[in-house]
Amino acid sequence: LRHGKGLIVVINHFSLKDPPLAANEVFHHREMGSKKVLAPIAYHMDSSWYHRLGKIIGFKLVPIVTKNTTREGKNDGHELGEGKKEYVAAALDLLGEGGIVILAPQGSRQRHLGEPEATTSLLMLNAKRKKVGNFAFLFMGFGIEGVADYSDKKVRGFNPFKKYDIHIGACLTKDELMEKANGDIRAIDAIVYEELGKVVPASYK
Repeated sequence: LRHGKGLIVVINHFSLKDPPLAANEVFHHREMGSKKVLAPIAYHMDSSWYHRLGKIIGFKLVPIVTKNTTREGKNDGHELGEGKKEYVAAALDLLGEGGIVILAPQGSRQRHLGEPEATTSLLMLNAKRKKVGNFAFLFMGFGIEGVADYSDKKVRGFNPFKKYDIHIGACLTKDELMEKANGDIRAIDAIVYEELGKVVPASYK
């Protein structure tokens, strides 16, 4: 970040509080606090209030139609995944400016780590096409103190009175991640999940 390179903060996602927690970590870090931040938001959670607040603090949200959006029938006729291309395009623009992108590769709130969506590989493929310079991935895992079962609906909300554990993992440059994937962009999503799996609670795997 000191040298003007972009950073992707990769997080797991089981509750409404995860993205704000990631943002809080970013804004309280000396090197990150002055950077612009981009994050996805589920289409059905999107609100003009969030965008107004984000504009004040330099935080941009891009709505995406997630599995939970369609499952709850709140997609307003939009197809699953709509908004993802816009998110990737905005992310690459910001990374090129040395900004910070929050990425939840699960795509929506999940009761366990599960299988990754192809968002990271899509981002990397477009970064190659657009010749976006080097950037890095920082892995951040969330859990709730004392929770052993993340399938419980009680942990899916904002959990204002629960204490969260935050585990910071590796910081890998784009090139280091590609090396781990043996140069195969299609393998990137699995590598990202492998690194994310190192920082999430054992009961969430």
